[in-house]
Amino acid sequence: MKRLMNLLVVASLAIGLGAVGQAVEAEEAVDSSTSEIKVVVEGKEVEFPDAKPYLDVKTGRTMVPVRFVSEALGGKVTWDGSKNTVKIDRAGEKISLKIGEKRAEVANYTKRLDAPAILRDSRTYVPLRFVSESLNQKVEWDEQTRVITITALPPREPQDFWLMPYNEVAYKIMNDFYNSVRVEGNTAIGTVPTVPKGYQIVFNYRDTSDGQWGNQQYDVIDINKKYKAGQTFKIPYYGKGGYFILGVFKGDPGLGDIRIEVPSLDARWGMVRP
Repeated sequence: MKRLMNLLVVASLAIGLGAVGQAVEAEEAVDSSTSEIKVVVEGKEVEFPDAKPYLDVKTGRTMVPVRFVSEALGGKVTWDGSKNTVKIDRAGEKISLKIGEKRAEVANYTKRLDAPAILRDSRTYVPLRFVSESLNQKVEWDEQTRVITITALPPREPQDFWLMPYNEVAYKIMNDFYNSVRVEGNTAIGTVPTVPKGYQIVFNYRDTSDGQWGNQQYDVIDINKKYKAGQTFKIPYYGKGGYFILGVFKGDPGLGDIRIEVPSLDARWGMVRP
């Protein structure tokens, strides 16, 4: 089983997606070394027959093709040309990446990428670290031998929490907020959501600067009452940062929430998304 899971990681790394549609191929600074990058899983080298891994010196990330062995192992890969998006679905585990965006959708999480997914030689490439972390794998890079070794990490604790049904209005509020948030230096910056009549939000920042519960003096409660809708807020963070939590309500019923980690900006959604 462990070997199969490791091969699945390589499958996701190795798939070369021949993209159709109107996606524009990205320009990237490619390592000029003539030595190929090799991928080794459990002592066995993975073969890449055409599309090869490469080092993007601009971002310092190893980029790998994203379709190859996964279909042979039962994974389904689809390409949405109208949205320039590649989707991987295996046994209900879903990953979605849009060309040129430094974010990816993994189950009920939004993950920020080290570097965006790109098209190169009509193949879709993604940063290796993203794939490894999403599938609970560890990647080690030997610069001298140019060998990448992938090993499985201990199983993660299962996360069991209820997702609220999809609500179009609530999703737009949360998604607009997520798209507005950025980090500059030690400050988290974003825009207070605009909420339609009949809807309410609970919007707080919680400090976890010590890696646990943090210092409550750095908490910012009821941000939406301190700023008007549409206004830009700036909240400094300390140590390991903290997180925003935005909940949407219509009367008493809660419709869903989103938790955005600072400074990584990874997000966990508490609602089924479209």
